[in-house]
Amino acid sequence: MISLLSSFALRNLIYFIKNMEKAKNVSILEKSRKKIPFLVSDDSYAEDMKRIVEPYVKSLEQDGTFEPEEGIAIHYRKYLIKQPVGHIVVSHGFCENSEKYQEVIYYFLKAGYSVYIMDHRDHGYSVRTEEDLSKVYIKRFSSYVSDFNQFMVQVVLPLVGKEPCYLYAHSMGGGIGTAILEQHPDYFKRAVLSCPMLEPNTGLSKPMAKLICNTMSVVGMGKSYVPGHNRFNVNKEFEQASAGSEERFHYYYDKCKEDKYMESSGATYGWLRACLYGTDEILRKKNLKKITTPCIVFQAERDKKVKPYGIIHFTNKVKGSQLIYVPNAKHELYSAPNEIQIPYFDTIFSFLKGK
Repeated sequence: MISLLSSFALRNLIYFIKNMEKAKNVSILEKSRKKIPFLVSDDSYAEDMKRIVEPYVKSLEQDGTFEPEEGIAIHYRKYLIKQPVGHIVVSHGFCENSEKYQEVIYYFLKAGYSVYIMDHRDHGYSVRTEEDLSKVYIKRFSSYVSDFNQFMVQVVLPLVGKEPCYLYAHSMGGGIGTAILEQHPDYFKRAVLSCPMLEPNTGLSKPMAKLICNTMSVVGMGKSYVPGHNRFNVNKEFEQASAGSEERFHYYYDKCKEDKYMESSGATYGWLRACLYGTDEILRKKNLKKITTPCIVFQAERDKKVKPYGIIHFTNKVKGSQLIYVPNAKHELYSAPNEIQIPYFDTIFSFLKGK
């Protein structure tokens, strides 16, 4: 999720090309797939979001909190429709929140699914560990996983009837979701992992990144920003973003400027340390063997946040998983232009239907 070196883009491209040769069960996103009638157009994005999408989504929104452990309040939102064809649980990425997924939630609702999403710790309206709301810190990655499991137990599963339950997980949320698939293979009928964080991109070798994070944690700087990360930047440019659609980037970023709880933007050494060791545990062969849920895993060509090795290793080791490579796409595939979004979501809907 992070870059400590300015040359990481070239490094990541070379790394990806080398490792793609080792990938099994890989296909390229088909650009000629059918159109989705309710997809928001690039040309009138802001207008359609304000006039159509958000009013519809907000009309179904129910906010709540649950406590995975005493004194820890986790915020969530649920969107329930009558006679759903299924239930989709969303696991968001690093420095994101439930509000960012309004468009995604809209698509799932219009496709006939009830939707559930929680704000992970130090994100959105969930519990914060620091006064600086831009910082993201966690001591153990397993806390994210435990929270998500309690979300399923306390909020989602009691509302699921005979309809199937599905997982849609992005980036850091993909790492969390993968751990859940290992620990609870009975939760989801199918899972979509969109550019999952199975190996954070630090721009350094993993041993070196671990050494630095361990050292900083030992000397009491575990809650300090890693190089290149700071307080929320109100002047962030589109070129710096993980979104491929400029309209989508500006629409969401304008919201962040108006709500301090949406301004999570910086990784700490402690957070990075937890993710490096947490993803190591996820990718252990004995754990990957526990996954029985059919999965599709997306990898974006221009992804600067996660390395491809973890994704390739996952799809090579997990039976019933398929890697879908998306040319000329940035990390946030759900924030891509329509030319990518259309085949991306059509692929997802077809997969959820078992096609």
